[in-house]
Amino acid sequence: MLNFQIRLHETSNEVEIVYGGASNISSGWLAPDRSVQVGLRGSNADNDFSNRTGNNWASTTAGTTSGTTKSFTSTYYPANGQVYSWKPPFYELEPDTITRYLAVNTIKDDMVTLTNNSNSILTINSVTGVPTWLGHSLTTLPVYIPANGSIDIDLTLNASGMAAGTHTTTMVFQTDLGPIPLFVSMRVSTETVPESPRHIAQWEPARGAIISYTTGGNPLGIPDNMIQDFFNNNDDLFVVVAQTNLTTARNHFQGLGIAPNDVTWIIAPTNTYWIRDYGPMSIYHGAHGSRELGILDFSYNRTGRINDNAVNTAICNALGIDYFYVELSMSGGNVLTDGHCMEFADEWVFLQNDTDPDTGNGTGTNADPYDYRYTLTEFLDLVQIFRGELIDGIIHTWPDPISDYINHIDCWAKLLSPTTMLIADGMGGNTETALDAIAAEVETITNCQNQTFNVIRVNCPHNEPYANAYILNDRVYIPFMGTWTGNGWTGTAPASQTDLDALAVFQNAMPGYTVEGYFRRSSGTAWVSTDAVHCRVNTIFKRDDPHVPVELSSFTATISADNFVNLSWVTQSETGVLGYYILRNTESDLGSALTVSELIPATNSSEQQSYIFKDSELYEDGLYYYWLQNSDLDGRVQFHGPISVEFSTANIAPPTPPLETGLQAIYPNPFNPIAFIPFTLADEANVNFDIYNVRGQLVRNIKVGAKASGRHRIEWDGRDDQGRACSTGVYYIRMDAGNQSFTRKAVLMK
Repeated sequence: MLNFQIRLHETSNEVEIVYGGASNISSGWLAPDRSVQVGLRGSNADNDFSNRTGNNWASTTAGTTSGTTKSFTSTYYPANGQVYSWKPPFYELEPDTITRYLAVNTIKDDMVTLTNNSNSILTINSVTGVPTWLGHSLTTLPVYIPANGSIDIDLTLNASGMAAGTHTTTMVFQTDLGPIPLFVSMRVSTETVPESPRHIAQWEPARGAIISYTTGGNPLGIPDNMIQDFFNNNDDLFVVVAQTNLTTARNHFQGLGIAPNDVTWIIAPTNTYWIRDYGPMSIYHGAHGSRELGILDFSYNRTGRINDNAVNTAICNALGIDYFYVELSMSGGNVLTDGHCMEFADEWVFLQNDTDPDTGNGTGTNADPYDYRYTLTEFLDLVQIFRGELIDGIIHTWPDPISDYINHIDCWAKLLSPTTMLIADGMGGNTETALDAIAAEVETITNCQNQTFNVIRVNCPHNEPYANAYILNDRVYIPFMGTWTGNGWTGTAPASQTDLDALAVFQNAMPGYTVEGYFRRSSGTAWVSTDAVHCRVNTIFKRDDPHVPVELSSFTATISADNFVNLSWVTQSETGVLGYYILRNTESDLGSALTVSELIPATNSSEQQSYIFKDSELYEDGLYYYWLQNSDLDGRVQFHGPISVEFSTANIAPPTPPLETGLQAIYPNPFNPIAFIPFTLADEANVNFDIYNVRGQLVRNIKVGAKASGRHRIEWDGRDDQGRACSTGVYYIRMDAGNQSFTRKAVLMK
């Protein structure tokens, strides 16, 4: 038995461990190959002893080096009565390192929190090591931090005119208790980057599918009847083929009844037909009103496939599409996007690019040139530079739940719309437990329509790859497996009940789409859990960003039979529309109009749609003006109107309900850059607004002051108290009116 006494000094926070010897020792009481370690776990420890500073094991057989001061063996232990002491640092800096990635001539904001762990006031007297490209908020010194208090220090990294490469500094907060260092790194890229990029979702309007015709006995990865469907139901069909295989490919398509001259051939050699993984990752970019299609190229994370790696360049050259290269090792099958502000992936999307040699991919050789080493913040910065801002600046990732080598999310999940995710089910064991946990988490995530996700499950009892389906315009292509033999699937007709059940899941979840199942091309073999339809086909999207204002054919106001105002409108088409709001005023002034409806969800259909909203909160005679606001999923808004209607209370005598104090629906939501925040007061009250980010940090305070009873509205311009633009994300807006508090959620989406 080893005896210790532990002492805590309250005034200094120092901890001491006093060795009191051993009792009941028998021969061989601690084998040479075993040891007992004694220490204290620090709050930021990477392992059990990494956060320890200072000890006085001196003059003992245990020595004084970090590797030996805490180890006990039968021949290696401190003298009786010796003391190991540890005193925590007088401060905590979170984070203690800043690493960011910027495009040249851009600016990025960051923040650290400095906590005073001492029992006295901590005084910051000066800040040293600050280069011209780094700004901070400690402009007035000294700054005092109370005992056990903290402050937020804002940082601004400015890449204006900076050279490409990594710029670093160690800025030091010089305090009366000692220096506090902060390492800051800014990687700068001078490569061409897209302007306001938006990662395109698979269901958006497309010119057609793109596939690869390779060499060998099975040059096409998908069945002929699927190829025929691609050709017959879309504007174009694109095929990547080597010049040496072009004649053979043309003859094959002629045999399918597809005129070769009606196919768009892209001449480039390939190594494989998995064009989802190495092929186009598509974006729209540019200023609003002149948005263009772009393709992101990257380092395909299957080494040695040099031809596959060059395909995106060939596609852009052949089709005249804007080309961008992002220095990341990845594959297209491991990224799902909602087309606006969210991405989902297996965690390998970052791990293969991180600084850990056990996971970071590549050797740096010409044949394997993908040795990118990024911190998480650098990686997320780089993604958002090329694919667009993400809510809270994150990608939602999970460890691979099905334990397959490929680490692709499209093996077990698929986004069906901006609000719905399909996740595999019924696999049993640890896989099922992991998938259930992911599904439960997704159901709590707020999507870009300011709602939580709808999760659909598809039964995959034998690891069927039903999630590896493909969406193209108004059609969905899912893998069929055939009959289960006990050892595998036949891969041939007829479809099994499991196949038909999966088909029904897609049909129910995607009304308005044609959903069809397809067997694997190779006769007698079935698709596999890591490789099915989605892996083998990609998409060439329409050239112009489809997110244009809704096509509105009418907007009218009439008096209803029960003497209310009916607002009706008809749309001929909708694409990427979040929904509608109705605004009202007693004068023809949109700026002071009141929002009188909650969000009315859009249908996003190419067919005619009709809507109606009844305004039942009119209590005075007069002429009323109405506007219709449509809010797009990317944050843009458009107003229609005004229209007017004469209202009279002559035929009714409704009771006038008393006003209730409350915070009304914020609009537009999502917003960019202005959010209108309406509120009502039953009685005069002092009003104050606090706006918090998802980390619970106060971003903006708006003091309204005393306001009379009635309806009111304020605006938030999406900036913090220092006047800096806030990032894309969810924000919580709290109104304090007298002794009452109300909170609503709003999404800023750039």
